[in-house]
Amino acid sequence: MSIRKYKNHPKGIVSISPNEAQVGTWGEWKIRYTVGAQPIRQGGGWRIMIYGREVWPMFQVDYPDKGFLPISSDTSLMDEKGNPVYGPVEEPCCYVTARGPKGISLRLVPKNNYMYRQFTAILSGRDLSPGEVVTFCLGDRSHGGPGCLVPIHAHRKRFVLFIDFEGSGDFVQYGDPLFLEIKPGPAVALNLYIPSTPRGNKYFDLTIRAIDRYGNTDTDFNGIVNLKVEGNGVKLPDKVKISKDDGGIRTFKSIGKIIGKGVSWIVGR
Repeated sequence: MSIRKYKNHPKGIVSISPNEAQVGTWGEWKIRYTVGAQPIRQGGGWRIMIYGREVWPMFQVDYPDKGFLPISSDTSLMDEKGNPVYGPVEEPCCYVTARGPKGISLRLVPKNNYMYRQFTAILSGRDLSPGEVVTFCLGDRSHGGPGCLVPIHAHRKRFVLFIDFEGSGDFVQYGDPLFLEIKPGPAVALNLYIPSTPRGNKYFDLTIRAIDRYGNTDTDFNGIVNLKVEGNGVKLPDKVKISKDDGGIRTFKSIGKIIGKGVSWIVGR
């Protein structure tokens, strides 16, 4: 498990591990904060927000009774105007825990907004000194749960950290965001594209895109695509090659030719 450091600063070091995930799978991620020269006072803490059009599952800080319960007990989900939307929701939640050195306590408070997910950790017990470490676990599996469900669209998920160093209640954005690369899954189908109005006795281009079960382009696809023409109006080679360098999509210039009238189907496998 690799740890990528996103920020090395006198006020601390923050990282996320692992920094990749596959769409539609369950995972567990740890955000690790090491205190720098500036300590964290009692009453201060951390706030982590996740933005994006496709938001993260709602944060859950109370451990579900049966190891995992796909119902969030948090009722703080709000619309864009700050009004409550509904109560308990039947959808996978993201169980969050926090761990730190002896002598401290961390109180977690979730807030699930219409456009973002957020949790705040408030420090008590004592101050945190330089070099001490706090770890937030998203999708904690330590009690036997499956983790946190990754969104189904490949994109770069942004985690923004805010810190209140003095316990004033003023959380200030810390450094650059952390990023989780949500990658597509393996290809399960092919999309084939040709011009909508190919002309008779003329060559045309063929574009092939390899997609996963959710419609994302499988950027790691590498293989032979067998082509079959059903009908007598199109001439094509029997097979073509798509390499990993193509990023899951390739256009073959002037590869096909219209040789007859009628309806023909092009099938790729």
